[in-house]
Formats: sequence, C-alpha cells, structure tokens
Amino acid sequence: MLHFSFLSQVYKACSSIASILLVLCLVTACTPDVSDIEISSNLPGSKVYINDKPVGETPIAIKLVVGSYDIRVEKKGFIYSRTLEIEPNVPMKVYAEFNQTKLEVDADKPYAEIYLDGNLIGTAPYKGVVDAGKHTLKVIKDGSYDYEKTIIFKPFGTVSVFAKLLEHKARIGRYRYPVVRIGRLVWMAENLKEQKVAGTHWDKASGEVFYTWKVARRLVGGSRKWRLPTVDDWKALTRYLGADAVLKLLPGGVSGFGAKPLGFYKGDYGLMLEAGIRAYYWTSTVSIGGVRWADEGGVSFEMRPAKGRYEFYPHDPKLYFLVRYVRDW
Repeated sequence: MLHFSFLSQVYKACSSIASILLVLCLVTACTPDVSDIEISSNLPGSKVYINDKPVGETPIAIKLVVGSYDIRVEKKGFIYSRTLEIEPNVPMKVYAEFNQTKLEVDADKPYAEIYLDGNLIGTAPYKGVVDAGKHTLKVIKDGSYDYEKTIIFKPFGTVSVFAKLLEHKARIGRYRYPVVRIGRLVWMAENLKEQKVAGTHWDKASGEVFYTWKVARRLVGGSRKWRLPTVDDWKALTRYLGADAVLKLLPGGVSGFGAKPLGFYKGDYGLMLEAGIRAYYWTSTVSIGGVRWADEGGVSFEMRPAKGRYEFYPHDPKLYFLVRYVRDW
C-alpha cells in the first residue's frame, strides 16, 4: 500500500512538471520575437510614422516584432525616412537627422518642368524639400525656354525661386536670333541682319550687315524690350566677364557672344577696313567723356582681340558698324 502511494505521488509530480513544460513550450511558440526600438531626432517633437501609421513623437521607445518597417519622421515639412529590418531581441536606435531645405519654385511660363541636379522633381508651381548643400536648379518649358542656377541650400531654410525663362531664340524685326544671358542682360548671340534698308551695307566676304548709327537706333525703335546697348550696358558685360573679357566674347569663348573682328565699312570710300583686326559695335550713347562726333555720330564699342583690349570712341555717322541689341533679364 505504501509502495503504491509513493508511486502515485511520483506520477502526480511528473504530470505537473510535464504540464508546466508544455505551457512554457506553448507560450514560447505563441509569443512573437520582439525588439526594443528607440527613435530620436535633431528636431525634438517630430512626428513618427511606422508603415504610414502615427505612433508618437520623438524621442520615443517602442517594441516591434521581427520584420521590415518603413520609418518616417516629419516636422515642419522636413522629412526623414528609412527602412528598418527588425531582428529578434536586437535593440536598435534610430536617429533622424534632418538636413533639408524647403524649395519653392514658380516660373513665368506655367507648368514648366523643374529639374534638380538633372532629375525631374515636378512642374511649376512647385513646393518640396531638398537635401542641404550645393545643387543645380533648371527650369525648362517646351524645350524653347530655360533657366539655370546653382544654389547653396542651407539646412532648415526656405529657398524661393521665380524663374524668368530665357527664350533660346527671339524675334527681332523680321528674323529670329539666338540669344544669350550674360549677367543681368540678355544679348543677341548673332549680329543684326536686316537688309535692304537705306544706311545698311551687306559685306559679301563675311555675309554680315553693317549699319550707320541712325539706322541702328531706328530699326529697334518699335521693340518694347530690345534696345541698342548703351556704353553702360557694354561696361556691365565686360565687368561681368572679368579678366580676359575680350577673349571670352570671341567665337568659342565661354560667354557664347561670338563677336568677330570684321572691321567696318566706310561709306564715302566704299571700302571695308580693319577686317580681322577689330570689331566695331554701335552703342546708343551720344558722347563719351563729354566728347561726341558733331551732332549726328554716336559712340562705338571697339574690340582689339590681338591685344585683348576694348575701348569706347565717338565716330563719324558715315561709318557702318555691326549691331547687337540687348534687353534686361
């Protein structure tokens, strides 16, 4: 009897241990693996989203089961995002460091395409955020107009840009001319070519047209934008180009201006002079240093490529020079 009772007690004890082990096994099998995650940021109070669901603000400590999660932290329009791979019982810390700038872009042509460092980011008007640092912004409309600027974006700031798009070609009179922006001015990138007007001369050798001062001023008279440049316009051009401005203005120069030393035409002699030596362009200015040529002449902008020099000089109205028109940017 005693032997039986002892066996019975042993059996009950073994049954209890087995039950406990079974429960532990079930609990272990049913409880998912989790990890502790801490999320903070350099902008405290930033909203935290996990798989697009709000979970709180930084700093925050949460538990996540094993798996992949999209973490997004936002504040005042700035965004930090990353994908997080959670492993069992491996604590992780996420530090959302915001290093962005707000960017607002509009243009004088609606729906112009906006590119940042060569990548399309939207159309005008546009609002977004970009990483701080140096970026190249380009705005394009229909492949015929564009704007380009390199900008340094500082963290947590706002950069607003209104893009005045430059037309690749502009109609002036009867012709369309390529144009180039240099500093705050837009210049014709070819010489004026209106012909069959009194006071003009077409040079067969160069294919260019030369003009008296009065005609150069009159031909652009009907334009509200374009004008015959003043001495100050030419000075602004050369000042913007800086050292070696004359070389930069020549064909192949970095300015895109493409000026050629074609000389000038002397009407009363019927001769082309100084071809290959100097380039002469009319200005609308009537005198330089208080000096002018009688009552009908104007001041010219003269380039001497061989010496890398330019100068301004009052001239006889009977001379025929090249013409470029300009407008404000």
